Amino acid sequence: MPADPDLLTIGDFARAVGLPASALRHYDECGLLVPARTDAATGYRYYTPALERRARLVALMREVGVPIETMRLVLEGGEQARGVLEGVTVEREQSAQRTRSALETVLATLEADRSPDLARVRLAGPALAAALRQVRVAADGEATSALAAVLLDVRAGELDVVATNRHWMARRTLPVAAQVRGPARAVLRTSAVADLVDRLDGTDEVDAVLSGGGLTLHADGGTTPVETSPRPFPSYRLVVDGLEAPSSTSLVVLEELRAAVTSARRSVVEVRVGERLEVAGASLPAVTRGTPSHVRFRSALLLRAVASCVGDRVRLAVAAPDRPVAITSPDQPGYVALVMPTLEQA
Repeated sequence: MPADPDLLTIGDFARAVGLPASALRHYDECGLLVPARTDAATGYRYYTPALERRARLVALMREVGVPIETMRLVLEGGEQARGVLEGVTVEREQSAQRTRSALETVLATLEADRSPDLARVRLAGPALAAALRQVRVAADGEATSALAAVLLDVRAGELDVVATNRHWMARRTLPVAAQVRGPARAVLRTSAVADLVDRLDGTDEVDAVLSGGGLTLHADGGTTPVETSPRPFPSYRLVVDGLEAPSSTSLVVLEELRAAVTSARRSVVEVRVGERLEVAGASLPAVTRGTPSHVRFRSALLLRAVASCVGDRVRLAVAAPDRPVAITSPDQPGYVALVMPTLEQA
């Protein structure tokens, strides 16, 4: 071993920076993390403390699976480093969303296969029409998408009416008089919802029978089958049940929030909750609770979600900058819009 006391063997250096020796050899071969000295006779690699900072950064990026070429761009790219890593973050979020979507579909299919799904619920026709009308704005606009649909989901004495397009979800829960043999659900094509709400608006009371994924309405002595989709709907309850407790909440006048987002004229707006509520830099009168937090939204998405709420005020519940934000109204218990934030710059 060289006499220089500052030189560390590959084993000592590996333990110091949290990288296996095999990874250090590989990073040397690809030029990402070159040792201070390599013994020409033995091939032993020696490192100095000056290399520790670079090695620790490599270890951090390796832990979350950043490719070597991306590591090189980050370490040598100067001002480009942030943009490169933000690109990795967006890619990982999209991959996680695809994974979540696939697994939710698997769970939904398994759930549908084993559920003895039969439910008969009774409720006011106009109430069901209003719920369908309210949530369908969150459905995917692409007609061929499996999410161009609205879900009716019956559990005990409640009926959930749900739509989502992966960027946000709208859910209205209605109390119902129900006869239930196991959970039951029916997925309605959005193309069928428009005609259905028109019929329901003119019906005082309706019995909805959900069985085998199908839906039949009984009203005024007649029976009407409703077009349903055989494609599984995501297990939205995983999202709802997995919501974290909010770190901060803000109650604000709906029109003032909408005006602040619109007047900002930005594709992305930042919302900050502290002693006051700030939207795109504008301070709004609001009742805030919790610890200071911030979150960014795509403006069009936030406006669409806020517009789906009923009442003069909306409540924003923020858990973290990368977690769904719950938007509700104290004037309409039973409705929630869950909106995914964005990590794009405002």
